[in-house]
Amino acid sequence: MMGVDAVQKKDLNIAVGERIRKVREHQHYTREQIAERADISAQFLADIENGYKSMTAATIINLANALHISTDYILLGTSQNNYMEGMEEFQSLLTAVHIKDCPCKELGVTCNPHNSICIDGKRL
Repeated sequence: MMGVDAVQKKDLNIAVGERIRKVREHQHYTREQIAERADISAQFLADIENGYKSMTAATIINLANALHISTDYILLGTSQNNYMEGMEEFQSLLTAVHIKDCPCKELGVTCNPHNSICIDGKRL
């Protein structure tokens, strides 16, 4: 079995970094927030997202946990449940339920159904 050559490694780093950035931005997190959760520096996360650096297995696991995605999605772009398709469906369902049943209106609180969930009048 042949190893990964330098060009393949660079292409893999770029693809992995793009997936991480896409998910992070879709979830409306800053690099600093995810870096802190993954126990890495924001600069290292920027280097990963730009395809300049590769990661250890521990960092991949920490990033997957911080972003609530599978390591398969980070490494291969696939998972048992396609993350991005699932999130889009979830967001549209959340918006529909949120608009109908949101207690925030009664409390005079402005909330965004794309990044908050209200239960019993409290934002989570």
